[in-house]
Amino acid sequence: ITNTGGVPTSALTTTITGTNAMDFTKATDGCAGQNVLAGRTCTLTLRFTPGATGARNAVLTVGGLGLTPLDVNLSGSGIAQALLALSTNLVDFGSVLTNTTATTTISVTNRGDVASGLPTFTLMPPGIFTTTNTCGSSIGAGLTCIVTLSYNPMNVGPQTASFTASATPGGSPVATVQGTGIAPEIG
Repeated sequence: ITNTGGVPTSALTTTITGTNAMDFTKATDGCAGQNVLAGRTCTLTLRFTPGATGARNAVLTVGGLGLTPLDVNLSGSGIAQALLALSTNLVDFGSVLTNTTATTTISVTNRGDVASGLPTFTLMPPGIFTTTNTCGSSIGAGLTCIVTLSYNPMNVGPQTASFTASATPGGSPVATVQGTGIAPEIG
């Protein structure tokens, strides 16, 4: 803030008011309480931390005794982070013959406003089920990628694993994957 007048200011005040005033804070305030000499400057640094998505507005007022208040309109736009979501929280292969392979897919959608980080897909415990995907290095805002899950039971009986899709940013949603290995009929 520069004093363009010919005399020093009185002690300045700085306030933030308006609809979304809480979204705008003074990170540093080298102006409040200062008498700014003619032709000199004081510095005020603002930080914007949106409390919601969409347009966010407030007003910075700089004033002082005998001064006409100076209003500065503040505005910003809040966006949602990347947010991965799975098409289901349970993938059930049902009964599958041992030593055969069954496949199905699960969709991974980014419900956020920005692209995700590198998506990774893990199954715990490993080895029972497997995954393949063509999701690339990120999942764009509002876009979906498909992960193929495979089940090749080697043993008879129920088996379960946890499937996690992870990205930073994007989160780590989890789904349960299950299937039952059955023996082929001998006849």
